[in-house]
Amino acid sequence: MAITVKQNKPGGYVVTRSTASDFLSLNSATAGKGANAVGETVQSMTVVGAKWSVSGTETWTIKRGANTIAILAGSGSHNYDQDQMKLEDATTPETANVVMTLSGGTGTLLLKVHKVSGE
Repeated sequence: MAITVKQNKPGGYVVTRSTASDFLSLNSATAGKGANAVGETVQSMTVVGAKWSVSGTETWTIKRGANTIAILAGSGSHNYDQDQMKLEDATTPETANVVMTLSGGTGTLLLKVHKVSGE
């Protein structure tokens, strides 16, 4: 389920929380599935932070399009935003859905996504 943080300007951040395999798209009419707020069109998004936990040897796999951008095991956190970095590399499409897959067991994943929109 995505939580949109809107700052009365184009763009901003989205924080999504997952306890099972899920996805986040640029724009969706379904609440919690898109990075967009009502009336907003998002052009691109990048993953700038993650906090996660999984049981045992399970993992979270994060993909953008065909590219796997992270495999997260155990528990931990990353904050790329403070250094103005992103998780994606140069070949990863910033318009592709963010797909979060839990390999099994139980787990929680929080992703912070920076979005660019042209309201």
